[in-house]
Amino acid sequence: LLYGRLSDENNPYLHQNLLELPSDANGLPTTFLMSSTPYLEASVGITNILKFFRIDLVKRMTYLQEKYEVSHLFNKRGMGLKFSAKFNF
Repeated sequence: LLYGRLSDENNPYLHQNLLELPSDANGLPTTFLMSSTPYLEASVGITNILKFFRIDLVKRMTYLQEKYEVSHLFNKRGMGLKFSAKFNF
């Protein structure tokens, strides 16, 4: 769960002297400001026996509208896989 907002003094849409949010080659934004809805995702994963590698199935629950780039897995919008490796000494 992620909830928050960007203050007006840090909003590049309100102040031209701030760094712009990322956009694609056509000038369309690729990063969006959060609305009043929290960002929510759920995941379940498996770790190998030595706890080095992990694979997670992730499901995005909010912000599934067309303007957001949302992954598709198994023909389900908002589903994705995450692979990770962690080494502890």
